[in-house]
Amino acid sequence: IKQSQQEVNRYFEKVVQCTLDLQDADPINVDKYNLDLEADQARYEDISTEIINTLASNEPTQVLARQYESKPFRINDALKPNVLAKDSTPMELRHWIEAFEAFYVSNHMESLTVREQQSYLKILLDNELKTRISAKLSDTTPVFGAGSCLELLKHDFDSRYPLFTRRLDYFQHKQRNGENFTDFWSRLREMGKLADIDKLSSDEILVFRGICGTTDKELLEDFLKLADVNTKSIEETARIHE
Repeated sequence: IKQSQQEVNRYFEKVVQCTLDLQDADPINVDKYNLDLEADQARYEDISTEIINTLASNEPTQVLARQYESKPFRINDALKPNVLAKDSTPMELRHWIEAFEAFYVSNHMESLTVREQQSYLKILLDNELKTRISAKLSDTTPVFGAGSCLELLKHDFDSRYPLFTRRLDYFQHKQRNGENFTDFWSRLREMGKLADIDKLSSDEILVFRGICGTTDKELLEDFLKLADVNTKSIEETARIHE
């Protein structure tokens, strides 16, 4: 019976991995494969429960207690985040990570193997992002902590949205037409945190205000090409341009 449980566990791991492979090969039907996986997961949990019940009638209490500790949890999709896309913004990434952490904790995923945890994370990434992250993972890469899946995910976004770009977005950001100011204000505050605005010096603030304040498009292009953007390089570039 114990061997049967191990075989069922191995089978479900293969199902999860095959689902990820299918989604890579056929991205149009990602949602369909997610539904199929949920159905397979329900069957897996039902079979595991039957195995545990069988063991209950044949093993001592202490052994049974250990079996219950390994009983699979039924995944609660209520807190399941949406699929994270490669072109999501740093703010959307931050919200997604918060949602995934809640999803992870509510389902006690710490009891799963590392590979299973990785699978539940990767199935919530779009194909491009999944490919970029999977290339850097090993079977022992944890989901949280140093060198984790989420850390690799953050590094990937940081490489495409460097701090300078996030700060530029912050200073350029404006209230949308018809938008409540309080909604704009909340978003601006969050963008400020992502851009580490509190760490800017007065000269750095002046630089960003100058870049965002100019109406000369050619000069703006010259500013954005600078390798080292500071008050001196801004002033020298402006003098040459004029």
